[in-house]
Amino acid sequence: MSFLSNMMVKIISDFVNVNSGRSFRGAIKSSLNSTHKVVQIGDVKVKNEKASIDFKALIETEIKTSREVTCLEEGQVLIVSKGNDKPVLLLKNVPTDVVCTQHFLVITPKENEDVTAEFLYFYLSSDFAKSWMDSNAGGSYQSSLSKSTLEKLPFPNLSLDKQNTLLRLSESVASEIDLHQKMITLRKSQLNQVLDDLLEKDND
Repeated sequence: MSFLSNMMVKIISDFVNVNSGRSFRGAIKSSLNSTHKVVQIGDVKVKNEKASIDFKALIETEIKTSREVTCLEEGQVLIVSKGNDKPVLLLKNVPTDVVCTQHFLVITPKENEDVTAEFLYFYLSSDFAKSWMDSNAGGSYQSSLSKSTLEKLPFPNLSLDKQNTLLRLSESVASEIDLHQKMITLRKSQLNQVLDDLLEKDND
């Protein structure tokens, strides 16, 4: 709890609305009369600890209902609720008429609360939040994070200025890590080149 020790802590449901994705029975079938695109767990790709979705590659299906279909919007945060990793995504440039399956949790900042989508994504991606979700997820055979459980996640009550300060610090740290990784890769390449040169001389 050291991450939150000097902050006024509430729970995340004080600041956001948490909803499950749309329930589908069985496999989702492609349709020529498609009305919506659907995000499934397999559509989430993780590279260098960053999750992403290729919206152009989503399956297109027909949703037959007389009720309004709740679609994904820019500024929401998605969490994969099934499995051990539970990637977190900040939605940007979301096409119209896109939904996600019930294996996702959709987090939307409340309009009357001062919490930015960027800070929400940063916090849910933090080691503290990840550890909390892992410890509190249920499931006998497969880890599963429910809506009611996530709503109880401790959340810091910070001003927008402090949120932005943490975000700038996070970006600075990420830049430093990226620079060091590039330097490590370069030095390894240089070392391998020296070894290759020595071996070539021995073979002459």
